[in-house]
Amino acid sequence: MTDAEQTNDKGPFGSIAVFLVGGFLGLLALVYLTTLMKKPPQGPIQELPHAVVMLEVPDLDQEVNRKALVKLQKDLEALGLAVQGPNSFSILVPDGDLPSPRTLEAISQEEWERAKPWLHAGSWLVPRVFSPDLKAAVIRLAPKDRGPFPSGMATRIQEVAKNNEHAGPISVYSRALGLEDEEARSKINVAFGVQTANVRLIADEEGALWKPEVQKDLQSSLPLSSARVRSATVFMNFALYVTGVMTQIDNPSADQVDWHKVRMVDQFAGGSGLISDNGKLAWVEVTTDAEGEGNLEVTRLVASSLPSIPHVKIDVPRKRPQSN
Repeated sequence: MTDAEQTNDKGPFGSIAVFLVGGFLGLLALVYLTTLMKKPPQGPIQELPHAVVMLEVPDLDQEVNRKALVKLQKDLEALGLAVQGPNSFSILVPDGDLPSPRTLEAISQEEWERAKPWLHAGSWLVPRVFSPDLKAAVIRLAPKDRGPFPSGMATRIQEVAKNNEHAGPISVYSRALGLEDEEARSKINVAFGVQTANVRLIADEEGALWKPEVQKDLQSSLPLSSARVRSATVFMNFALYVTGVMTQIDNPSADQVDWHKVRMVDQFAGGSGLISDNGKLAWVEVTTDAEGEGNLEVTRLVASSLPSIPHVKIDVPRKRPQSN
């Protein structure tokens, strides 16, 4: 195991306090390392088990609807899966010099109304977990280990969806679980995408990936021009979200970021989950509407689009060992 692997790895769907109540990010924490390289990956890549649950929300401005969304996520978490959903992320509420973080579960009506105008800033929450019109939210599921979903999980997820259908229309899709309803796939893909195409960066030096110029370069290289990409996120997206809330600007630029204040917000909120504490690991989280070879092409696109950073290597999901 490399030094980078021994660091505080809070990668995709890892447990992270406050910000990541139910787990976080795509699926790279489920992947073992094989070849690490600076150039785009050439070897075989395999999609990892993944499932998506989307709730169409009547009106997020109503507290009862927000509570219903939280309940759906918690019921899915109770299945023992790695879960990322709206309650995994803190919503930042304008509050003097620095914003105050609140989970969807804890945010008051007054705080929601103050926070809502800036939910789109930095593309941190929208369209990553909330649709642009705030009429839908997505919850992503994965096994916690390197193997497949546990037996019977498709039925259990469907039961959770049925028990929460009073909250609004729920769509479930997963090739890995055989839940391949085309209508559900199409609805989810409009805003969120049904797969992930994530990449991890591994640095040799402490703090290398915390550098604002590195994060700025990463954010500017994200493949948002690809028709298959629904969202692409690095830590700079969080920094832009913090900046938007603090400055009350809808679309802040990286040049407006106060890195010191962003780091303070990140620390007291419990961590964004996109960089390890020592700055030697970072993640690029990408969601896509592609599956199979199409999704693997997006993964390669993400890896090849990243800037060359000295002493930093690119890690992509590689083919996992078969279960016995």
